Amino acid sequence: MSSTACAAPGSEESATRSRVPKDGAAPAGTDLAGRSSAERMCVGIVGVGGLGMLATEQLARAGFRRFVLVDPDTIEATNLNRLPGVTHRDLGMLKVQIGKRMIRTIASSLGCTAEVSAYPLDVYQSVEAQRTLSRCDLILALTDNELSWTMALQLAMDSGREYLQAGTDIALGADGSIVGLRAEVTGAEIGRFCPLCSGRLAHTQEGMSQHKPSTPATCLM
Repeated sequence: MSSTACAAPGSEESATRSRVPKDGAAPAGTDLAGRSSAERMCVGIVGVGGLGMLATEQLARAGFRRFVLVDPDTIEATNLNRLPGVTHRDLGMLKVQIGKRMIRTIASSLGCTAEVSAYPLDVYQSVEAQRTLSRCDLILALTDNELSWTMALQLAMDSGREYLQAGTDIALGADGSIVGLRAEVTGAEIGRFCPLCSGRLAHTQEGMSQHKPSTPATCLM
């Protein structure tokens, strides 16, 4: 993949340092070294749902321009209250398509271009997605199932990539009211800690073997 770059700040850079754009992006001239590093990094996001879409949006606004999105799901009516930028006309569209559209819209508003590879399959069903993820600098597992977490973690460990997994769980009562909330963010570091070593995730090779890729992977570039 080729790297991308934003348009150079104009001569009014010093005057804009204290102004925050309406879209929430960092002011021009803010942490240029950090933004340059972000532009060069590739982020793999497994799960582009409520949490994954929010993470995708914030990373795009922070200056990241290279993404790999993996998610088999489509937009449903129940998603409308928690996915940014999604409306009724998006019902039935793939979440990775919505994520790609959002990334490119944000990049365009900042005078940049973005590279987005989108895979509308579960991570354990797409060999091509697995290969592409293994070349990312950072892998984020933001799904709601541990099978995909385990696959993403093993990809990160095998390829020596940075890894974070995060998830939320909302328990509802019989009347539909919220009776419990739980959230977690867990990282991994080769030789020191990983969710498998700690017992947070279980080895699920048997479960993965039941979900071997059966169809050719399709990347929605």
